[in-house]
Amino acid sequence: MKSIKYSKPFLFVILMIIALSLAACNPGASNNRAATEIPLPTSTRTRLPSTTPEPTFTATFTITPTRTITPLPTALDDFTDAKVISHGPLKNWNYLITIELPQPVAGSYRMIIDTNKEYKCEIQPGYPNRLYCHGRQVRYNDEVEFYLIATDTGVTAFEDKIFVGYIFP
Repeated sequence: MKSIKYSKPFLFVILMIIALSLAACNPGASNNRAATEIPLPTSTRTRLPSTTPEPTFTATFTITPTRTITPLPTALDDFTDAKVISHGPLKNWNYLITIELPQPVAGSYRMIIDTNKEYKCEIQPGYPNRLYCHGRQVRYNDEVEFYLIATDTGVTAFEDKIFVGYIFP
């Protein structure tokens, strides 16, 4: 005679069906409840409200402090039309990013790239509307985000992403 093999989930389902069937036959699990007497409400005496004098309001003048609006620091230059015009590797595992503005750059800036690398930004004499930012090489074959920060105020003036491809020597 050949033995039949059943899978574990199948056997579990069969055992659950049998157990639930037997539990339904248990006479101790009935929902019959004995009728209980509900007490009727009784009357209670309540006190009448007494007349109390109403509070009188007097006008008082208090001076409340007001906020003084302080202007937020801003960058010297307008970067709304700024764009990255080039980026690429330099010698000794350094990297260069060039940002062009429509007007000449007036402030001084630094760049934070790849969340932890700080780049120095400079203006070349022949190109007053370009910022040349350079520093240690960022990771290859990935998109990296950078922030251009004004050195005097610490305000983020410009942010963007660039894709740094693999450079063959």
